[in-house]
Amino acid sequence: MPMPNKKSLTKRVLELKEKYLQPANIMQKIKETVKNTALITITSAMLLGYAAPVIASEPLNVKDYIQQNNYNLSTIFQLYLKPLNENGLDENEKKAIDIIANAPEEKQKEVKTLAKGIYDNKGLTPEISAKLENLNLPSEKQEPLKALEDKVTQESENPVDIYAVIANGTDDKDLLESTITSVLEFYKLMKDFGLSDDNITLFLYHPNHEDIINTGAKKWLDYYFGSTPLPYSKSEVSIDEEKVTLNKVLNAISAIPSDDNDLVYIMLSSHGSKEYISFPNGQLSYQSLRKAIKKIDNYGKIFVILDSCHAGGFLEPLKELRNYVGIGSCPKEETSIQGILPFMLVKYKDKSIDDLVEFGNTEIENSKKNKATLVSFYSDKTFGNEPLIPNNYLTQ
Repeated sequence: MPMPNKKSLTKRVLELKEKYLQPANIMQKIKETVKNTALITITSAMLLGYAAPVIASEPLNVKDYIQQNNYNLSTIFQLYLKPLNENGLDENEKKAIDIIANAPEEKQKEVKTLAKGIYDNKGLTPEISAKLENLNLPSEKQEPLKALEDKVTQESENPVDIYAVIANGTDDKDLLESTITSVLEFYKLMKDFGLSDDNITLFLYHPNHEDIINTGAKKWLDYYFGSTPLPYSKSEVSIDEEKVTLNKVLNAISAIPSDDNDLVYIMLSSHGSKEYISFPNGQLSYQSLRKAIKKIDNYGKIFVILDSCHAGGFLEPLKELRNYVGIGSCPKEETSIQGILPFMLVKYKDKSIDDLVEFGNTEIENSKKNKATLVSFYSDKTFGNEPLIPNNYLTQ
C-alpha cells in the first residue's frame, strides 16, 4: 500500500504564511474585526439602554449644560458663568455649575459671590473651585422645580414664563433719583405679578443714596398722582448689580433663558436721545440692543419699556424685531419726566396696551404734568389689543 503523500513541516509553514500573511489578507481580517467590534459595541449599548458612542461632538457650553440637566439658574447666574464657554466645559467647570445650581437657599449669597468671581476672573480659578467644594453642597443633580409641577409640564403643554432685565443707567446726579424710582416701580410691578427674583435681573445704580425708596422723585409722584407703587424698604429689593455697565446689561439680555412661549421684559431708565441711552461707561444704541435681543435663543413676545427723553426715536426702529412691543415715556421729539411711565403701567396693567397709553395720557394731562406723552410701537398692531401681562398668566 503506497505511503500517503506527506508534506514536510517546513513546506506547510511556508504555504500557510503565503496564504494568510499577505498584506491584502491582513487588511481584510482587520476590517472584519473592526466591523464586528463596532457592531458588538452598538448592539450592547442598545441592549443596555445607552446611546451609541459618538466619536466627536461640539464642545458643550454653559447654556446647553444647564438645559441638559434641567437647572433653573437665573439670568444673572448665566451671565456670571459665561466665561466658561470659551473652550467648552471641562469636568471641573461642570462640577462647579452642579454645585451652584444645587445650592440651598441659605447658601445662595455665598454661591452668588463665587459665581461673580468666575465672571470677574474670566474663568474658574483653583481658589474658586476650592471654595465651592468647601460649601459641602449636595452633589446629586437638581430635580425639576416643584413650582413647575403646579403649572402644566413643559413636555405636554409649554407654560408661560416671564423674564425681566431692569436697569437705570445714568450717573447724572440731577436725574439719578428719578431713574431709581422709575426702575423700582417696574420691579415692584414684576414682583406683584408673582415673578421670582431668579427671573428678574435688576441693575440699580445708586451711589451715595442709602435710602433708595424715599427719593425726591417719589415725593412729587405721590403729590401729582397719589401713592407711588414702590417696595416699602431696600430689604424687599434684590439687586443683582450696583456697578452698572453697558456690557453687563447687554450680556444679561443676551443670556435670557426663554423659549418660544415666554415673555421677556426689558426696562431701561436714563438720559436718552433719539438714538442712544446713557450708561456710566458708554452709550447704548438701538442697534446694539437689537443685536443683544437677537442673541436670545427664543421668546414668545418681547417688551422694551423705555423711560427717557426722546424714547420714541429709540423704540421705533426696533419694530423689525419679531413679536415686539415698545412702550416709551414720550415721542422722539419730546423730553419726559422719569417715573410717570412705570406708574401708569402699574395703574392700568389690566387694560390693553392701547387703552393703557390712552388712559395714562389723559391722567398726565389732567395733572398738568403734560411734558410726558406715552407712546407705543408694535411689530404687529394686534398686540395693542392685549394687556401688558396676559390675564391668564398664573403666578407660582
